[in-house]
Amino acid sequence: MLEVDEVGMVIRGKFTCKPGGQFMIRKEVYAQVQRVFAENGIEFARRKVEVQMPEHATEQDKERAVAAASEAIQNSQPAEAGKPV
Repeated sequence: MLEVDEVGMVIRGKFTCKPGGQFMIRKEVYAQVQRVFAENGIEFARRKVEVQMPEHATEQDKERAVAAASEAIQNSQPAEAGKPV
């Protein structure tokens, strides 16, 4: 493991294989990491935006919060190939 912070961890590995084989090895290693995590009750985080508003918030405040949360979600999505960010 290389680094851990408040939003996740980076796990890196190094291997040698024939050209083109790295994709299957990477897929298998990822599947095994997920399996070991699941066996030990470790769950991957899910993307979630939660907005808490004070009771006295106006409808306009709520609409602004919804718009800001929607924009945050939209900006966190990976860009599709060929589409500008």
